[in-house]
Amino acid sequence: MTPISLLLLAFLFRPAEKSAPLTVPEPVSTWELAFQSNRSLLRENGESLVFRGAGVFIFDAKGNPLVNYTLAFEPVWAFLGPEQKLWVHDGKQRLGRVDDRGDFTWQQEVPPPTLAPVVFGDSMVYVRDALLELRDAQAGVAEYSSSRPSTIAHTEPWGDRILIAQENGEIMLWNPAKENKRIFLEPKQRILQAVSLGPGGEWALAYRGGNLTILSNARTQQWSREFYIDINTKPLWLTQNFAKRTRDLLVVATQGRRLYAYGPRGRQLKALRLKGRPMALVRWSDHACLLVPSLTEDIIYFDSNRNQVARQNLGEAQSQVIEAGDWLLLVSSNGIMRLYNRGMDQTRASEE
Repeated sequence: MTPISLLLLAFLFRPAEKSAPLTVPEPVSTWELAFQSNRSLLRENGESLVFRGAGVFIFDAKGNPLVNYTLAFEPVWAFLGPEQKLWVHDGKQRLGRVDDRGDFTWQQEVPPPTLAPVVFGDSMVYVRDALLELRDAQAGVAEYSSSRPSTIAHTEPWGDRILIAQENGEIMLWNPAKENKRIFLEPKQRILQAVSLGPGGEWALAYRGGNLTILSNARTQQWSREFYIDINTKPLWLTQNFAKRTRDLLVVATQGRRLYAYGPRGRQLKALRLKGRPMALVRWSDHACLLVPSLTEDIIYFDSNRNQVARQNLGEAQSQVIEAGDWLLLVSSNGIMRLYNRGMDQTRASEE
């Protein structure tokens, strides 16, 4: 047999290449707090604000301390407003914005919110029962308001409008300068917990009690599922890539300790049993997500392209999961801070 024939046989019968096992992405920085804290905030530049009573401690993306100060009161509510500035409320009548020295730039007498406020352009969406206000970032005053016929259960920025879900089952899009649009009226008056918009304009609506309803981009119902237990994390749309096509997946985590992946027509493609109830389900990339259960030490990474799941034991349960831009912060029950950058991880993957 000629040398060329031997080379050809060696090529044809060479061992199949095995892809590297799937692993959970690593944090870009890890550090440990010297004190106990039950609240943290995360800025879009990777800075974290950690609270201890009335004290605020700010760290950079590497975990280096930047500044700390003591507020005039221990906040019941703390959130980041426009330009990533800190807003606090004492739980009674005192709302204020704080600079990075701990001084108030303004204070207002306002009852506490009933939902976590969210940023909308240069304003804050501030909800008190059935009243929605847009509060100005410069002085904290209400520039616009809308009184709804039912208690507001969920708000979310939605392009140039605000998505408002009410306890009477109505979902609408609101902008003070534009005509309001009703999106959907849930006939059984279920209360919306989370909503997610799909790549093709589909709507995934997760209701209290475990109902999942999928609407088309024309807002007609396509399919639904009943889990009979809460879906306490936002459903995620992922894109699964094949050699010549792609497929949209909807990933759902329920309080029944289950993770499901559904195809565009509602067919169940994957089901995973969890050790603990899901605390957070966060997007990692267009095709991957990270699940953080409560009261367990494992975190779970699902890659839809490889249809594989990876687990990592962090040594302690996580008490907080916070997203801001590309950044993701996990805070453990023992005060271990793990900061991830999802954008950096995707850049490395594309270069490889």
